[in-house]
Amino acid sequence: MKEDILELNTLFLKIKAKGWIKSLRNGTTGIGYTFEKLINKDEDQLQKPDFRSIEIKTYRNSSTKRIHLFATVPDGDEEEPLKKVLHEIGYPSKYDKNKLICNITLNSRRITQVGLYKKIIIENDYFRNKLVVKASKNGKDLGLDISWSHNKIRNVINNKIRYLALINADSKIENGFEYFKYQDIHFYQIKGYYTFLNLIDKGFIELSFQLVEKDNGQVKDRGSNFSIYAKHINMLYDEIETK
Repeated sequence: MKEDILELNTLFLKIKAKGWIKSLRNGTTGIGYTFEKLINKDEDQLQKPDFRSIEIKTYRNSSTKRIHLFATVPDGDEEEPLKKVLHEIGYPSKYDKNKLICNITLNSRRITQVGLYKKIIIENDYFRNKLVVKASKNGKDLGLDISWSHNKIRNVINNKIRYLALINADSKIENGFEYFKYQDIHFYQIKGYYTFLNLIDKGFIELSFQLVEKDNGQVKDRGSNFSIYAKHINMLYDEIETK
């Protein structure tokens, strides 16, 4: 792990020395995609760290958006759980009323309302060792039965985000293109699995769905992410000194 940190830190310092770098992709994911290309990492969706033992997260200094920690689908077969989410708590797209979308963020300390009648919240069920999504309509439980086993969450934490490199960058737009100046890198080790669950209970870690119904009726999952604001990262991780 120490060797991985030293190597990634050396690569980062070389990139930082380049100054402003043109984004290699449009949109919000450009900052991370560009950095990964600069360290010759191929894009993937695998449940393993980005750089050997280290997961890499990047964010713009001008942004207050959440840091996406990891994405993992609910328990169940194939995409059936996501279909259930889409059809039970989704809503018609403003671009195509015949297709459903579900773009919501859930918090254990705050009810998320969809439309006039549906209310959704997440909750750790410590008796069944699961994180569950609870949804009601007009006060009646919808019986959604969407969950992540605590064991599944523990495995993702241990295999993917145990060690973290958090990178921030300045950004600017010139002639319609975005540029980044990578400024700082900090390395972290997660405090533990129970800390993660506790921060869900306290509302600091949230869960978001970004689901779209495709032409064939299947579900396009643009991310079922667990996330935390960068300013709260020290609640979840201990910083590792690199000097």
